[in-house]
Amino acid sequence: MDEEIKIFVKVCSAVIISLSYAYFVSSRIAKGMKRFLSLVPIIFTFLVIPLFYSSVTFQIGSGLFIAWLANFKLLLFAFRKNPVSTNYSSLSLLEFILTTSLPILIKQDKSPTTKRKSSLEFTIRGLIWFLLVYLYKYSEYIPCTHVFRVVYNITYMNLSLVLMFSLPALMARLLLRKELEPQFDNPLLSTSLQNFWGKRWNLMVSRILRSTIYEPVRSHLTQLLGRRWGLHLALLATFLVSGLMHEIIYYYAIREWPTWEVMLFFAINGVLVSIEIEAKKALGEKWSLHQGISLMLTVGFLLVSSPRLCYIQLTKSGAIVKTLEESVALAKCAKHALLSIW
Repeated sequence: MDEEIKIFVKVCSAVIISLSYAYFVSSRIAKGMKRFLSLVPIIFTFLVIPLFYSSVTFQIGSGLFIAWLANFKLLLFAFRKNPVSTNYSSLSLLEFILTTSLPILIKQDKSPTTKRKSSLEFTIRGLIWFLLVYLYKYSEYIPCTHVFRVVYNITYMNLSLVLMFSLPALMARLLLRKELEPQFDNPLLSTSLQNFWGKRWNLMVSRILRSTIYEPVRSHLTQLLGRRWGLHLALLATFLVSGLMHEIIYYYAIREWPTWEVMLFFAINGVLVSIEIEAKKALGEKWSLHQGISLMLTVGFLLVSSPRLCYIQLTKSGAIVKTLEESVALAKCAKHALLSIW
Protein backbone atom coordinates (compact mmCIF):
# COMPACT_ATOMS: atom_id res chain seq x y z
CA MET A 1 0.00 0.00 0.00
CA ASP A 2 2.92 2.38 0.66
CA GLU A 3 4.09 1.96 -2.94
CA GLU A 4 0.60 2.71 -4.20
CA ILE A 5 0.54 5.92 -2.17
CA LYS A 6 3.82 6.99 -3.81
CA ILE A 7 2.35 6.32 -7.25
CA PHE A 8 -0.78 8.23 -6.23
CA VAL A 9 1.31 11.29 -5.35
CA LYS A 10 3.09 11.13 -8.72
CA VAL A 11 -0.23 10.74 -10.53
CA CYS A 12 -1.69 13.75 -8.71
CA SER A 13 1.34 15.80 -9.75
CA ALA A 14 0.95 14.72 -13.38
CA VAL A 15 -2.78 15.55 -13.37
CA ILE A 16 -2.18 18.99 -11.83
CA ILE A 17 0.54 19.83 -14.38
CA SER A 18 -1.59 18.55 -17.29
CA LEU A 19 -4.69 20.50 -16.30
CA SER A 20 -2.65 23.61 -15.59
CA TYR A 21 -1.41 23.39 -19.17
CA ALA A 22 -5.02 23.07 -20.37
CA TYR A 23 -6.05 26.04 -18.23
CA PHE A 24 -3.27 28.39 -19.33
CA VAL A 25 -2.44 27.19 -22.88
CA SER A 26 -5.28 25.19 -24.46
CA SER A 27 -7.89 27.70 -23.29
CA ARG A 28 -6.25 30.34 -25.50
CA ILE A 29 -6.73 28.18 -28.60
CA ALA A 30 -10.02 28.41 -30.51
CA LYS A 31 -12.52 25.66 -29.76
CA GLY A 32 -12.53 22.78 -32.20
CA MET A 33 -9.95 20.47 -33.69
CA LYS A 34 -6.98 22.72 -32.89
CA ARG A 35 -7.82 22.82 -29.18
CA PHE A 36 -8.48 19.07 -29.23
CA LEU A 37 -5.05 18.39 -30.77
CA SER A 38 -3.44 20.46 -28.03
CA LEU A 39 -5.18 18.20 -25.47
CA VAL A 40 -4.33 14.84 -27.12
CA PRO A 41 -1.16 14.29 -25.02
CA ILE A 42 -3.18 14.88 -21.84
CA ILE A 43 -5.98 12.55 -22.95
CA PHE A 44 -3.48 9.80 -23.75
CA THR A 45 -1.71 10.31 -20.41
CA PHE A 46 -5.01 10.07 -18.55
CA LEU A 47 -5.87 6.83 -20.40
CA VAL A 48 -2.67 5.06 -19.29
CA ILE A 49 -2.59 6.34 -15.70
CA PRO A 50 -4.62 3.41 -14.24
CA LEU A 51 -2.08 0.94 -15.68
CA PHE A 52 0.59 2.20 -13.28
CA TYR A 53 -1.32 0.96 -10.23
CA SER A 54 -1.35 -2.61 -8.91
CA SER A 55 -4.19 -1.98 -6.44
CA VAL A 56 -7.68 -2.71 -7.78
CA THR A 57 -9.10 0.15 -5.73
CA PHE A 58 -6.75 2.71 -7.29
CA GLN A 59 -7.15 1.15 -10.76
CA ILE A 60 -10.93 1.47 -10.66
CA GLY A 61 -10.85 4.92 -9.05
CA SER A 62 -8.34 6.41 -11.50
CA GLY A 63 -10.03 4.64 -14.41
CA LEU A 64 -13.38 6.17 -13.50
CA PHE A 65 -12.27 9.66 -12.49
CA ILE A 66 -9.28 10.29 -14.78
CA ALA A 67 -9.43 7.95 -17.80
CA TRP A 68 -13.20 8.34 -18.23
CA LEU A 69 -14.76 11.43 -16.64
CA ALA A 70 -11.79 13.80 -16.86
CA ASN A 71 -11.18 12.87 -20.50
CA PHE A 72 -14.85 13.34 -21.39
CA LYS A 73 -14.77 16.74 -19.69
CA LEU A 74 -11.71 17.65 -21.75
CA LEU A 75 -13.59 16.64 -24.90
CA LEU A 76 -16.37 19.02 -23.92
CA PHE A 77 -13.76 21.66 -23.20
CA ALA A 78 -12.26 21.14 -26.67
CA PHE A 79 -15.38 21.11 -28.81
CA ARG A 80 -18.41 22.48 -27.01
CA LYS A 81 -18.20 24.32 -23.73
CA ASN A 82 -16.30 24.31 -20.50
CA PRO A 83 -17.03 21.01 -18.75
CA VAL A 84 -17.55 22.49 -15.32
CA SER A 85 -19.13 25.88 -15.84
CA THR A 86 -20.80 27.88 -18.55
CA ASN A 87 -18.69 30.85 -17.50
CA TYR A 88 -15.09 29.71 -17.96
CA SER A 89 -13.56 33.09 -17.14
CA SER A 90 -15.00 32.92 -13.62
CA LEU A 91 -13.11 29.72 -12.73
CA SER A 92 -9.87 29.85 -10.82
CA LEU A 93 -7.09 27.38 -11.56
CA LEU A 94 -7.94 25.39 -8.44
CA GLU A 95 -11.62 25.19 -9.41
CA PHE A 96 -10.75 24.06 -12.93
CA ILE A 97 -8.37 21.33 -11.72
CA LEU A 98 -10.72 19.99 -9.06
CA THR A 99 -13.90 20.06 -11.12
CA THR A 100 -12.19 18.46 -14.12
CA SER A 101 -10.29 15.72 -12.30
CA LEU A 102 -12.96 14.90 -9.70
CA PRO A 103 -16.60 13.83 -10.09
CA ILE A 104 -17.98 17.15 -8.86
CA LEU A 105 -19.86 20.12 -10.24
CA ILE A 106 -20.12 23.51 -8.55
CA LYS A 107 -23.73 24.41 -7.89
CA GLN A 108 -24.75 27.44 -9.94
CA ASP A 109 -28.11 28.21 -8.34
CA LYS A 110 -28.62 29.55 -4.83
CA SER A 111 -30.75 26.75 -3.44
CA PRO A 112 -30.48 26.01 0.28
CA THR A 113 -27.24 24.39 1.42
CA THR A 114 -27.15 20.68 2.28
CA LYS A 115 -23.77 20.49 4.02
CA ARG A 116 -25.05 18.98 7.26
CA LYS A 117 -27.16 16.40 5.46
CA SER A 118 -24.27 15.44 3.16
CA SER A 119 -21.85 15.10 6.07
CA LEU A 120 -24.32 12.97 8.02
CA GLU A 121 -24.98 10.69 5.04
CA PHE A 122 -21.22 10.33 4.42
CA THR A 123 -20.64 9.43 8.08
CA ILE A 124 -23.41 6.80 8.09
CA ARG A 125 -22.20 5.25 4.84
CA GLY A 126 -18.63 5.26 6.11
CA LEU A 127 -19.66 3.42 9.27
CA ILE A 128 -21.58 0.82 7.27
CA TRP A 129 -18.58 0.40 4.96
CA PHE A 130 -16.26 -0.19 7.92
CA LEU A 131 -18.77 -2.70 9.29
CA LEU A 132 -18.76 -4.62 6.00
CA VAL A 133 -14.96 -4.64 5.99
CA TYR A 134 -14.96 -5.80 9.62
CA LEU A 135 -17.35 -8.65 8.74
CA TYR A 136 -15.04 -9.72 5.92
CA LYS A 137 -12.18 -10.15 8.40
CA TYR A 138 -14.29 -12.79 10.13
CA SER A 139 -15.99 -14.22 7.04
CA GLU A 140 -14.38 -17.62 7.53
CA TYR A 141 -16.41 -17.99 10.72
CA ILE A 142 -19.69 -16.93 9.10
CA PRO A 143 -21.72 -19.62 7.27
CA CYS A 144 -22.03 -17.72 3.99
CA THR A 145 -24.74 -18.95 1.66
CA HIS A 146 -24.64 -18.05 -2.03
CA VAL A 147 -27.47 -15.54 -1.60
CA PHE A 148 -25.73 -13.90 1.37
CA ARG A 149 -22.47 -13.65 -0.57
CA VAL A 150 -24.18 -12.05 -3.59
CA VAL A 151 -26.06 -9.51 -1.44
CA TYR A 152 -22.89 -8.76 0.53
CA ASN A 153 -20.83 -8.18 -2.63
CA ILE A 154 -23.46 -5.94 -4.23
CA THR A 155 -23.87 -3.89 -1.05
CA TYR A 156 -20.11 -3.53 -0.62
CA MET A 157 -19.44 -2.58 -4.28
CA ASN A 158 -22.27 -0.05 -4.49
CA LEU A 159 -21.43 1.50 -1.13
CA SER A 160 -17.73 1.65 -2.07
CA LEU A 161 -18.65 3.43 -5.30
CA VAL A 162 -20.81 5.97 -3.46
CA LEU A 163 -18.02 6.64 -0.95
CA MET A 164 -15.48 6.82 -3.79
CA PHE A 165 -17.50 9.73 -5.16
CA SER A 166 -18.43 11.29 -1.82
CA LEU A 167 -14.94 11.54 -0.31
CA PRO A 168 -13.42 13.70 -3.10
CA ALA A 169 -16.58 15.83 -3.06
CA LEU A 170 -16.22 16.38 0.69
CA MET A 171 -12.56 17.38 0.30
CA ALA A 172 -13.35 19.65 -2.67
CA ARG A 173 -16.14 21.36 -0.70
CA LEU A 174 -13.68 22.15 2.08
CA LEU A 175 -11.08 23.50 -0.35
CA LEU A 176 -13.43 25.51 -2.57
CA ARG A 177 -15.87 26.55 0.16
CA LYS A 178 -18.68 26.25 -2.36
CA GLU A 179 -21.75 24.07 -2.53
CA LEU A 180 -21.64 21.18 -5.02
CA GLU A 181 -24.30 19.43 -7.04
CA PRO A 182 -25.55 16.13 -5.55
CA GLN A 183 -23.91 12.97 -6.86
CA PHE A 184 -26.63 10.48 -5.92
CA ASP A 185 -30.28 10.89 -4.98
CA ASN A 186 -31.49 7.85 -2.99
CA PRO A 187 -31.17 5.22 -5.78
CA LEU A 188 -33.10 2.67 -3.70
CA LEU A 189 -36.20 4.87 -4.07
CA SER A 190 -36.20 4.58 -7.88
CA THR A 191 -39.66 3.87 -9.28
CA SER A 192 -38.50 3.07 -12.83
CA LEU A 193 -35.32 2.40 -14.79
CA GLN A 194 -35.60 5.84 -16.39
CA ASN A 195 -35.85 7.38 -12.93
CA PHE A 196 -32.90 5.31 -11.67
CA TRP A 197 -30.45 6.04 -14.49
CA GLY A 198 -31.50 9.60 -15.21
CA LYS A 199 -32.30 11.16 -11.85
CA ARG A 200 -30.94 9.06 -8.99
CA TRP A 201 -27.89 6.92 -9.75
CA ASN A 202 -24.46 8.48 -10.34
CA LEU A 203 -25.68 11.90 -11.45
CA MET A 204 -22.19 13.15 -12.33
CA VAL A 205 -21.72 10.39 -14.91
CA SER A 206 -25.26 10.97 -16.22
CA ARG A 207 -24.54 14.67 -16.76
CA ILE A 208 -21.27 13.99 -18.60
CA LEU A 209 -22.82 11.30 -20.82
CA ARG A 210 -25.77 13.55 -21.57
CA SER A 211 -23.47 16.36 -22.76
CA THR A 212 -20.90 14.26 -24.62
CA ILE A 213 -23.05 11.52 -26.17
CA TYR A 214 -26.81 11.88 -25.82
CA GLU A 215 -27.33 15.51 -26.83
CA PRO A 216 -25.02 15.62 -29.90
CA VAL A 217 -26.15 12.19 -31.17
CA ARG A 218 -29.81 13.07 -30.72
CA SER A 219 -29.34 16.42 -32.46
CA HIS A 220 -27.75 14.81 -35.52
CA LEU A 221 -30.07 11.81 -35.74
CA THR A 222 -33.20 13.91 -35.25
CA GLN A 223 -32.34 15.79 -38.44
CA LEU A 224 -31.92 12.51 -40.31
CA LEU A 225 -34.54 10.19 -38.79
CA GLY A 226 -36.95 12.39 -36.87
CA ARG A 227 -37.47 13.12 -33.17
CA ARG A 228 -38.69 9.66 -32.14
CA TRP A 229 -35.84 7.61 -33.60
CA GLY A 230 -33.34 10.31 -32.74
CA LEU A 231 -34.30 10.06 -29.07
CA HIS A 232 -34.18 6.26 -28.83
CA LEU A 233 -30.99 5.75 -30.83
CA ALA A 234 -29.24 8.50 -28.86
CA LEU A 235 -30.41 6.85 -25.65
CA LEU A 236 -29.10 3.46 -26.77
CA ALA A 237 -25.80 5.01 -27.89
CA THR A 238 -25.41 6.59 -24.45
CA PHE A 239 -25.92 3.27 -22.66
CA LEU A 240 -23.53 1.50 -25.05
CA VAL A 241 -20.80 4.09 -24.47
CA SER A 242 -21.33 3.72 -20.72
CA GLY A 243 -21.03 -0.05 -21.10
CA LEU A 244 -17.85 0.30 -23.15
CA MET A 245 -16.26 2.60 -20.57
CA HIS A 246 -17.15 0.15 -17.81
CA GLU A 247 -15.49 -2.62 -19.81
CA ILE A 248 -12.35 -0.49 -20.10
CA ILE A 249 -12.34 0.20 -16.35
CA TYR A 250 -12.72 -3.53 -15.66
CA TYR A 251 -9.77 -4.15 -17.97
CA TYR A 252 -7.69 -1.79 -15.85
CA ALA A 253 -8.67 -3.83 -12.77
CA ILE A 254 -8.39 -7.43 -13.99
CA ARG A 255 -6.04 -7.01 -17.00
CA GLU A 256 -8.08 -9.41 -19.12
CA TRP A 257 -9.92 -8.81 -22.37
CA PRO A 258 -13.61 -8.11 -21.78
CA THR A 259 -16.23 -10.83 -22.10
CA TRP A 260 -18.91 -8.17 -22.76
CA GLU A 261 -21.38 -9.04 -20.00
CA VAL A 262 -21.21 -5.44 -18.79
CA MET A 263 -21.89 -4.12 -22.27
CA LEU A 264 -24.89 -6.47 -22.48
CA PHE A 265 -26.14 -5.21 -19.10
CA PHE A 266 -26.16 -1.59 -20.26
CA ALA A 267 -27.58 -2.48 -23.68
CA ILE A 268 -30.50 -4.28 -22.02
CA ASN A 269 -31.12 -1.33 -19.72
CA GLY A 270 -30.99 1.07 -22.66
CA VAL A 271 -33.60 -0.96 -24.57
CA LEU A 272 -35.82 -1.26 -21.49
CA VAL A 273 -35.68 2.49 -20.83
CA SER A 274 -36.73 3.12 -24.46
CA ILE A 275 -39.62 0.67 -24.10
CA GLU A 276 -40.59 2.38 -20.85
CA ILE A 277 -40.64 5.80 -22.53
CA GLU A 278 -42.85 4.52 -25.36
CA ALA A 279 -45.16 2.72 -22.92
CA LYS A 280 -45.63 5.89 -20.89
CA LYS A 281 -46.49 7.83 -24.05
CA ALA A 282 -48.94 5.19 -25.27
CA LEU A 283 -50.66 4.40 -21.98
CA GLY A 284 -50.55 7.80 -20.32
CA GLU A 285 -52.06 7.69 -16.86
CA LYS A 286 -52.85 3.98 -17.29
CA TRP A 287 -49.08 3.37 -17.03
CA SER A 288 -49.04 4.53 -13.45
CA LEU A 289 -48.46 1.71 -10.93
CA HIS A 290 -48.46 1.91 -7.18
CA GLN A 291 -45.19 3.49 -6.08
CA GLY A 292 -44.29 0.52 -3.88
CA ILE A 293 -44.83 -1.95 -6.73
CA SER A 294 -42.79 0.19 -9.16
CA LEU A 295 -40.00 0.47 -6.62
CA MET A 296 -39.86 -3.29 -5.97
CA LEU A 297 -39.89 -4.12 -9.70
CA THR A 298 -37.12 -1.62 -10.48
CA VAL A 299 -34.80 -2.42 -7.58
CA GLY A 300 -35.55 -6.14 -7.90
CA PHE A 301 -34.58 -6.17 -11.58
CA LEU A 302 -31.31 -4.36 -10.85
CA LEU A 303 -30.47 -6.64 -7.90
CA VAL A 304 -31.06 -9.75 -10.02
CA SER A 305 -29.35 -8.59 -13.23
CA SER A 306 -26.32 -6.72 -11.87
CA PRO A 307 -24.57 -9.72 -10.20
CA ARG A 308 -25.02 -11.86 -13.32
CA LEU A 309 -23.91 -9.22 -15.80
CA CYS A 310 -22.50 -6.01 -14.29
CA TYR A 311 -20.25 -7.54 -11.60
CA ILE A 312 -19.59 -11.02 -12.99
CA GLN A 313 -16.13 -10.16 -14.37
CA LEU A 314 -15.02 -8.68 -11.05
CA THR A 315 -16.40 -11.70 -9.17
CA LYS A 316 -14.79 -14.35 -11.39
CA SER A 317 -11.41 -12.60 -11.42
CA GLY A 318 -11.34 -12.22 -7.64
CA ALA A 319 -11.19 -8.42 -7.93
CA ILE A 320 -13.95 -7.93 -5.37
CA VAL A 321 -12.08 -10.08 -2.84
CA LYS A 322 -8.92 -8.12 -3.58
CA THR A 323 -10.68 -4.80 -2.98
CA LEU A 324 -11.95 -6.14 0.35
CA GLU A 325 -8.41 -7.11 1.34
CA GLU A 326 -7.21 -3.66 0.32
CA SER A 327 -10.05 -2.15 2.35
CA VAL A 328 -8.92 -4.10 5.41
CA ALA A 329 -5.40 -2.72 4.93
CA LEU A 330 -6.84 0.77 4.43
CA ALA A 331 -8.97 0.44 7.57
CA LYS A 332 -5.87 -0.55 9.55
CA CYS A 333 -4.00 2.49 8.24
CA ALA A 334 -6.93 4.75 9.17
CA LYS A 335 -7.09 3.17 12.63
CA HIS A 336 -3.37 3.70 13.26
CA ALA A 337 -3.60 7.29 11.99
CA LEU A 338 -6.52 8.09 14.31
CA LEU A 339 -4.77 6.47 17.28
CA SER A 340 -1.62 8.46 16.61
CA ILE A 341 -3.64 11.69 16.54
CA TRP A 342 -5.37 10.93 19.85
